[in-house]
Amino acid sequence: MIIRYFTMICFGMLAAVVSTAQVPDRMETNCDGETRSLHATLDAGLPVIVASKGFDCSICVNQAETVGDFADAYQGQIEVWGAMTYTYSSTEPTCDVTENWVSNYGWNNIFAFPDVEEYWLELGTPRYYVIAPETREVVYEGSNFSTATENATALLSLSTSELLNSPGDLKIYANNEGLQVHLNVPISGQVRMEVSDILGGQVHAFSKNLVKGDNRFTEPFNQNQGIYILRISADGKSTAKKFILQD
Repeated sequence: MIIRYFTMICFGMLAAVVSTAQVPDRMETNCDGETRSLHATLDAGLPVIVASKGFDCSICVNQAETVGDFADAYQGQIEVWGAMTYTYSSTEPTCDVTENWVSNYGWNNIFAFPDVEEYWLELGTPRYYVIAPETREVVYEGSNFSTATENATALLSLSTSELLNSPGDLKIYANNEGLQVHLNVPISGQVRMEVSDILGGQVHAFSKNLVKGDNRFTEPFNQNQGIYILRISADGKSTAKKFILQD
């Protein structure tokens, strides 16, 4: 406990650290048993904010609702992960405490998990990491949530692929009847489409002849309910979008 407290005091006020190296893939599992791959999420074109939060950190508690409100406002555009830990003690974070936090602070659109390995706990909490989807690089690391959100929202203007004019040009609705895809593209011709699960494994692939402008089609898709990523590629350009398959 003394060592961890000393670390926070010594480093907690340091300026934000910006990395130019790719972050390694990280598989995290929440208390519902859902496992997500950091790289697969980034490959879907979504900027990621990882929030390292301490249950016993008063600043973390004070900012909790604000973080939840941001995740709600940017659902489907920016992925927010909550890496839950203890700041001042060696107590191991559990699902009971994590789920209580999620319920108390309305973290309905945050992928929260107990950071048992303290992977995201480096310089005390709160700590925010903003990771760019195209480069997989940390563009902000620090304790200021406002600065983290500014960096994350700035990435939205950079995460639109050349294949689309805007993120809204691709819409997907999925159920047991298949994929309903609405796509507006500035090109004509055959495009390759691949669907992967949230861990990055390919589960379906097909091709479509598209016309310039509005395209709508249904594709058979026989998979279990869950989170998937549709990636579309043509002429060296690509785009991706996350969708949820429900019953």
